[in-house]
Amino acid sequence: MLFRSLGAVELNYIEGLRDISRQDAITQLFRHHPVAIVVADGNAVPVFLKRRCNENNTPLFSSPMPSHKLNDILHYYLANLFAEVITLHGVFMEVGAIGVLITGPSGIGKSELALELISRGHRLVADDAPHFSRVAPDIINGTCPPALQDFLEVRG
Repeated sequence: MLFRSLGAVELNYIEGLRDISRQDAITQLFRHHPVAIVVADGNAVPVFLKRRCNENNTPLFSSPMPSHKLNDILHYYLANLFAEVITLHGVFMEVGAIGVLITGPSGIGKSELALELISRGHRLVADDAPHFSRVAPDIINGTCPPALQDFLEVRG
């Protein structure tokens, strides 16, 4: 597990346990060596959690955000951060809210076709070398490299 998020429900449960059971619960929390612990919902960080994080050299963060929202945001951010990225040759467009990759040999007219689609109200995402990453099993995200942003190369 990359990180652990503890909200009001989890903290109330842990704090309601007897000392031995609490120690077991905390041991289980750190058993898989989390990269970080986040205390959510604006809760105060318990002393026993601070102590255990210090012992294990585990970063400890606090957030006012509700734990379910925090988990969603962190999951989205980390999925994008660690997704494998590939670069394909072609023009990537948004046509009718659907991503379309126009491919073909060099000089065949991909960019000219993209220009025609732009004139009809569709959106250019990237010309020549779009980046693609799989952020979920059924979701592929296409982006433009910063150096090519807002450019379209058309011959002639």
